[in-house]
Amino acid sequence: KSTTITGGTCFPPFLFFFYCNTHSEELIFLNPTEQTTEEKPETTKQPSRYWVSIALVFLVVGVLAGIVLFYQPPTQYKFEAIEQNTLFASNEYAPKNHLALIAEKPTFVVVVPFEFQGQNNSFYASAPVLFTQVLTYKQKKVIIVFQQLDANGTMTSCQTNYGDINRNVTIGLGECNSLLSPSETVGLIQVIPANNALERPIVLLQQNKVLIEPKIGEDVSPVSFLVLKAMYSDSSDIINILNQAIQQIKA
Repeated sequence: KSTTITGGTCFPPFLFFFYCNTHSEELIFLNPTEQTTEEKPETTKQPSRYWVSIALVFLVVGVLAGIVLFYQPPTQYKFEAIEQNTLFASNEYAPKNHLALIAEKPTFVVVVPFEFQGQNNSFYASAPVLFTQVLTYKQKKVIIVFQQLDANGTMTSCQTNYGDINRNVTIGLGECNSLLSPSETVGLIQVIPANNALERPIVLLQQNKVLIEPKIGEDVSPVSFLVLKAMYSDSSDIINILNQAIQQIKA
C-alpha cells in the first residue's frame, strides 16, 4: 500500500521509512481536523436601485408640493386687507387707520366718471348719493364732480356743484384738475371706471385720496358703502335714519 506525502508524492511502504529518515525535516503530516479554511467576508445586500429611485421621486414631489402650498407671492402694496372680496391697499398705513385719518377732513370732493355712451353711468351715480348722505350728516362739506370722458376714456370736461346741491356748472380741464388735487384739509374720493380685468374691486388709499376701482359697474355701490363703514362705524344707522325720513316725507 502506498503512502502519500504532502506535495502529491506516492511511496511504497518500504520506501516511506527511508524517506522519513532522509527527509525528516521536510516531512510534514497534516491532520485533517487542523486544516483551516479562509472565511469569506459576508456581503451585505444592497438596496435595489429601483426603490431608491422611487424614494427620490416621492421626495422631490413632496418638496415641490410644500413650495406650492406655503409659497406666498409678494404683495404689491405694503398694507393690504380684504373685506367682502374687496381689496383695501395702502403703502402708508394699515387701511383701517388710513381711512380713519381721511375721515377727519372737513371737506370732501367726490369724483365719479361719466362715460361717453357708458352702460355703467347709473352705477357710478350711486356713489355721490351715498357719500353725500353720510358726509353731510357728519357735517362735512361735500363737492360733487362728474368727469366727462370721451370714447377713449380721456377727460374732456367736468361738471360740479361746488358744494351746493342747487348748482351744476360745467368747468374746464384746468379748474377740474385743481378740484382733483386733495390737500391737508380736503379728502378726495374718486371712482375709477370699471375694469373687468381686475381680480376683485380695489380701494387704493394714497395720502388724502381714496380711489375706488370697481371690477364691474355693480361694484360701485357696495364698495362705496364698505368705505363709508370703515370711515364711520355708524354709517348704516345714518343711512337708515335718512331713508326713514324720506319715506315719511313721501307718505
